[in-house]
Amino acid sequence: MNITTSSAAASRPVRAVTVHLWRGVGRRLARFRHRRRMRLAARHPDQLRTRIERARTIVFVCLGNIIRSAFAAQLLRSRLTARADVHVRSAGLATTPGNPADATAILCAQRFGVDLRAHRTHSLDRSDLEEADILLVMEVDHIVDLQRRFPEYLPKIYLFGCLTGSDPVDVADPLRRPPEVFAACFEQIDRGVRRILEIRSSVARDA
Repeated sequence: MNITTSSAAASRPVRAVTVHLWRGVGRRLARFRHRRRMRLAARHPDQLRTRIERARTIVFVCLGNIIRSAFAAQLLRSRLTARADVHVRSAGLATTPGNPADATAILCAQRFGVDLRAHRTHSLDRSDLEEADILLVMEVDHIVDLQRRFPEYLPKIYLFGCLTGSDPVDVADPLRRPPEVFAACFEQIDRGVRRILEIRSSVARDA
């Protein structure tokens, strides 16, 4: 091996580390920007409210589509029985299609009158974003990933926490946690779903 080849080989790990560090910095900056955008959306909710008022397709998104987004979608469906014009879906950013809901989630959901036994996972694809009027994601990191994959759909993507407070927080994944953590997670989701129903009800009253 000559000196030039040896130097090039030695520099590869350095370049790999540098690229990794820059990607980490970029992700942190993107997370900060989206967190700030969601804070503004929560404090000045006219745009978010309008999207929910006019929505004909609402898509909830989390990572695996076995707990949070599955519960949110089924909870909203169960409370929108008289509004057949609204289609509610859920999807996962990193899931295998066709899997059932998490067992603890199924049990906890029953306390809210929700049956997740028939749920099967769905992997988010471009058609979901095209058809959705609004996508409600559970974590800021999900917005970061969606912007990287589907930047053109960013205006219709919101953090679910925008519906539960002026300083929106993530709905943390309770996977492999105790049942009481699932319950707290589902209570947070229930508050957001009730806010969607309030917005939709105001449209019905004004119609």
